[in-house]
Amino acid sequence: MKWRPIVIVLLACAVIAAVVIQLQHARLVGHWLQIHTGTVNEPGPYYGFWSGFGSDLEEFGILGAIGAALYSLVRKYNCHEPGCWRIGNHPAGGGQFNLCYAITRTSRARSRPMSSSSACTESTWNARRPFTASSRRSISASTTRQPPRTTDSAPAHSLTTPRRPGTAGPTSARAARRATGAGRRRTWQHREWAGRQRTREQQAMTGAQAENPITEGARSLELRWIFPGQADSAVAGWFERFPAGVESREDAYLVNPQLPGLSVKIRGGGALEVKVYRGSPGIFEVAGRARGQMESWQKWSFPCGPLSHGGAAPAGWVPVHKRISGFSSAAGQVRARVTGPGAEPGCMVELTEVHRHGQPWWTLGFEASGPASLLRRELEATAALVLAQALPGGMELDTDHSQSYAQWLGWQPDAETGR
Repeated sequence: MKWRPIVIVLLACAVIAAVVIQLQHARLVGHWLQIHTGTVNEPGPYYGFWSGFGSDLEEFGILGAIGAALYSLVRKYNCHEPGCWRIGNHPAGGGQFNLCYAITRTSRARSRPMSSSSACTESTWNARRPFTASSRRSISASTTRQPPRTTDSAPAHSLTTPRRPGTAGPTSARAARRATGAGRRRTWQHREWAGRQRTREQQAMTGAQAENPITEGARSLELRWIFPGQADSAVAGWFERFPAGVESREDAYLVNPQLPGLSVKIRGGGALEVKVYRGSPGIFEVAGRARGQMESWQKWSFPCGPLSHGGAAPAGWVPVHKRISGFSSAAGQVRARVTGPGAEPGCMVELTEVHRHGQPWWTLGFEASGPASLLRRELEATAALVLAQALPGGMELDTDHSQSYAQWLGWQPDAETGR
């Protein structure tokens, strides 16, 4: 039903009735308007207005606010399917539309592929339907000769909507509205599919980035003490309680320019390692034996050639010679290992002899790797295992010597010149 012509006719009738009443009772109508609009000074200025129309302004404002609120609620929660009066509580099109349960159920049913049994059932039902006027017209139209279709001609209409002579469209306005509604449904179904596709692509990209070590980097939690001089043989014997592998290599550290919170080194002449300081989760302490600052780092590693070929290190780089004895502890299993932390949760322990510009130093370090939620637990468990026996000679690992290689190189002599 077309409401617009009906509304226009009713408004025209109301205007004509108002004109007829004005012509027949001009004097009475004019006096009433003068009193209620306040244009005539009856007992006082605009007394008639505030006693008439003016007293209803507040009510009109309240009714207008209620109407606006109802309209907003209807526009917000009404199903976005044209002509549907139900509440739309099912998001579609990536959240751009709200559809009711009936439209959602219909669209899902149409989007599912039809099985062979369903197709047979539908064809059988169509064959058993009684003949109607529209079906007879469809059959008669299908029996008439149709011109052959070409790629340049317009697409032929369905047999259920035969054309009238001299027309090129559907036979009824209802069919046109159905076609428009189907087109709109296809529009929001396409938008919904596009929204889901974008969501899947974003999730895939996020997952790929999370799994990419170059993008995310490797997280580690480290604890280290560095002491001047050479480690006593008693300390080496104390560490030999665990099976340890041995490795000797030379690492080159970038000390000039100074980069706060950043450590850059060439590891053994074969890999460039960049580490970013991510803060400290707290202090590790074993009463009377050790106390040190735990440090969280994020590391990236890239293949790299040697920094120099047989000559001195370039300006700004400091070579550090290391002899490392180390093992790893993971899931309660201890094994000799000096090649660096692995991907599985665990903690590397190393006792290292360090030589820088001919000066000897030694360091005891712990480096936990794996999932971020397990780093502290792995480090504390491994450190407690190693420090379960006190160091020889009553030696204590204190906070004054608790530092990373980057901090140690930062205050060393000649660190600024790089000699």
